[in-house]
Amino acid sequence: MELEEKGGSVSALSSVNARNTEYNKYDSVENKEYLRRSTNKRESNNLVSSKTKTNSQIIFQNTNAKKIQKKAPHKKVQHKKAQVTFFIILGAVILAMIIAGYYFMQHKSESISTKANAANLEGIKPVQTFVEQCLYDTTLKATFLAAVQGGSIALAKPYTTTETGAKVVYGIAVTNNPKSNDIQNKERVKTLPTTKEMEADIAAYIDVNLANCIGNFSSFAYNITSEKPTATVTVADDKVIANLKFPIIINNAGSNKIIDQFQAQIPLRLGHLQAIASAILDDQLKNSNWLNLDAYQKYDVKVDFSPINEDTIMLVISDGVNVNSNANSNKNQNTNAELVFLTPLQFIVNKAPVLTIDSSFVIKDAQSFTTKVLVADESPATVKLTDDSILFSIEQDGTISFTPEVPGEYFTTITAEDDKGAITKKTIKFTIVT
Repeated sequence: MELEEKGGSVSALSSVNARNTEYNKYDSVENKEYLRRSTNKRESNNLVSSKTKTNSQIIFQNTNAKKIQKKAPHKKVQHKKAQVTFFIILGAVILAMIIAGYYFMQHKSESISTKANAANLEGIKPVQTFVEQCLYDTTLKATFLAAVQGGSIALAKPYTTTETGAKVVYGIAVTNNPKSNDIQNKERVKTLPTTKEMEADIAAYIDVNLANCIGNFSSFAYNITSEKPTATVTVADDKVIANLKFPIIINNAGSNKIIDQFQAQIPLRLGHLQAIASAILDDQLKNSNWLNLDAYQKYDVKVDFSPINEDTIMLVISDGVNVNSNANSNKNQNTNAELVFLTPLQFIVNKAPVLTIDSSFVIKDAQSFTTKVLVADESPATVKLTDDSILFSIEQDGTISFTPEVPGEYFTTITAEDDKGAITKKTIKFTIVT
């Protein structure tokens, strides 16, 4: 350390001291003195800048070096081995430093990358959770709506309106068919929406109404842009699955991240209820004159029938379940929700004939009187007219004609009956005056 602080050459001065010791072993005093002086001079010359060396000094130095090699060849080899060892150690140290530096830089790069990914995920996760919650809520609403409207949201098929104003698509509807065997040229057909039709309706509902929940991502501090959402829905036996393609670009901490795939699963048995409704409707079409209520108790749901009007009965299928209204939350927030599937059954009802005539007449004694009963019916030609009057006999075309002879009040009941047994009666008062 002292030599280094004085600016001297450590290797050169150490070499001088080492050689002084070695040279003492030679027998010749002259050789000792000669070698000591020449060596000291050679080492001193080595400390001088190469620019100040003269050609004679260089020649003298080389000559002395040759003499030293002849006098001590074995010691020179050891000196070279020491230098080689020094450089090997130095190289190993430098290599170790390079490896350590590379590891440090690599570790630092990975750390920066990990922090960047964490920052990106920190921005993405809340958005993804938010969108999936909106998708869940919207799909849940669509599922309930489709169920209570007979499997339809768009109401593209014939429907009835209940007393509360709700519209429900017919499961079985009565349609006009000139080729029908029914005398009224009507027939009952199954119009229950299929599973595919329900899937299309729910997907369309999601596409239109999801934005009401998203609200342009106004609750986020990030810069978020999005494209139009497109939903595809699968109505399975035990659940409703909504897959949403919704490209969203999130700019967080100067980095853009795109997410576009979302999914929600609603644990409601919409498909199961629709399948039960379809089976009941098929059975009812085969046995159109009655409802086999006992046979419908075999299902694992509650089946009821409720009259709507004179030609329609509502089939009500209930499946009580607990629905998790917050799918993406760790909190156990369940809503007691009963999925109810409604489907109306319309029947071909034989309506009774309608009679149109005044309820009373005043007629002068001995004067001819004529009037006519108007008959309205889906098949008016089949309607049979009768009366219980002592004044006249009604014609089958509804004509009443007579000449009264005895003054007084007379009550007569006109009866109209169609070929299916539907009957209508109307009482008329005839007053005969002089």
